[in-house]
Amino acid sequence: PTPDATIETRDDLTLLGEVLEVVNGSLFVGAPQSSFAGSRQPEDAIKRGAVFAFDASATRYAGATLDARRDADWWLEGPENFDMFGAAIAGADLADGRRLLLVGAPGHRAAGNGSVGRVYAYDRAATANEPLFTLTGSEHPA
Repeated sequence: PTPDATIETRDDLTLLGEVLEVVNGSLFVGAPQSSFAGSRQPEDAIKRGAVFAFDASATRYAGATLDARRDADWWLEGPENFDMFGAAIAGADLADGRRLLLVGAPGHRAAGNGSVGRVYAYDRAATANEPLFTLTGSEHPA
């Protein structure tokens, strides 16, 4: 079958399409190996990971080859090097009507505990890129 759109990146180190999910009318593409630095220098953003969001209803994407960085409607970047932010993506509807985007970062490190992982929760209706809350593992698995 022919894809509706193809999403690519100019960064050879970024693997796109590791996680795809349509949540609340948007297509989210997790790129947990991304070193996308936004406004920082690339060498300062080693495998932070990123999530790129595309309006799933936009006809401008039909049959197109998209550049994740240039064509995404918005994006989130992992806060720490080696976090692997975007390794998992899910949506959740809250009882108060808010819709959350949940982003997993299994490489998140806690002081003295190694990689314990973290889940970031974002309000999809908000324009801020700061999470509403985070959930962090307590210890590195044996």
